Parts: sequence; structure tokens; C-alpha cells
Amino acid sequence: MIQLKAGVRAVQSTPIVTRDGKPLGMFSTHFKTPHRPDDRELKLLDLLANQVTDIVDRKHYEDSKKEVLNDLRKTESLLNAVIIHHQI
Repeated sequence: MIQLKAGVRAVQSTPIVTRDGKPLGMFSTHFKTPHRPDDRELKLLDLLANQVTDIVDRKHYEDSKKEVLNDLRKTESLLNAVIIHHQI
């Protein structure tokens, strides 16, 4: 109802899925006139969804890489504390 009031007459939804198949969300394109996307438009929407997936996957990778580095730093600190304690 809200979309009709806003003038939307057609919607094309493209799923956004990680490379390992986990759903992330939906990318929706709204048209003000009745519209059926042609093959070119569908390919462009798929390309855009793939780019979003790449960005999200890269962000997840960077976040997990930071977590691993933080864990390694903590482990290094603990090992250094043990080594210093045993040297005394």
C-alpha cells in the first residue's frame, strides 16, 4: 500500500547471498511504471548483487582477521609473561 502511494508500480527483487550460500538480504529495484526487466537489466542487477556480496564478504574477512590478530597478540603477551616469570 505504501509503495503504491509512493508511485511504485513494479518491483524487481534480487537476493544477496554469500559465496557459501548464506542469505544476506534482498536488493530491490522499484519502478514507477509497470515494468519487466529484460535480460540486460537482470544481468546488471545480478552484477550489483555480486558486488554487494564481495563487499560484505571482504568486510567479514577483515573483521575476522582483526579478531585473529587480537587473539595472537593476547597469546603473545601471555607467553611473554610466562617466559619472563620463568626467567626470574
